[in-house]
Amino acid sequence: FAYLFASITYRHQDLHNRAFSMVVASNRWLGFRADVLCAVLTTAVAFASVLASQNPALAGLALAYVINTAKISQMAVRQYADAENLMTSVER
Repeated sequence: FAYLFASITYRHQDLHNRAFSMVVASNRWLGFRADVLCAVLTTAVAFASVLASQNPALAGLALAYVINTAKISQMAVRQYADAENLMTSVER
């Protein structure tokens, strides 16, 4: 009887681990995509500020704001994804 219970428990644990590893992988994929998007945005603002700005203080201010905005938007996307993940478990 103990062997049967252990095998059923192992099967359920394997099923849970497969689902959990997919959640971890999708969160990492989302984080990587958000990092790439923020890097592209920062690079675009840096090039635009170098080409268009005559005042270095304005270029620095634009870069500071785009980095801050990228951090905030990246955190908001991660929080949204995490909340959606937690609400999916509530639906079940």
